[in-house]
Amino acid sequence: MTDNAWPSLPCGPYRWAVKAKYPGNRFSNAVLSNVIGKCNTAEVTINVLLTCAANPLEGSTVKLINTVYPDTAYIAAPIPTVR
Repeated sequence: MTDNAWPSLPCGPYRWAVKAKYPGNRFSNAVLSNVIGKCNTAEVTINVLLTCAANPLEGSTVKLINTVYPDTAYIAAPIPTVR
């Protein structure tokens, strides 16, 4: 489903109420989504320095957690660069 009002909403945090539709036109109880921030973008550079050869960069992950809305997290695998 598309929220056609999204482009016209002011910047800020939003949640959606989500329901599952089952056969027989039955619906689940509504649950709230994670917070989705509108206009909350920032360029981020993360430098990962390995301190032990036993822990290779491959397989590492970086997780950023929103301190105001902790259920909102961003996870990425770093791209290795050779130096």
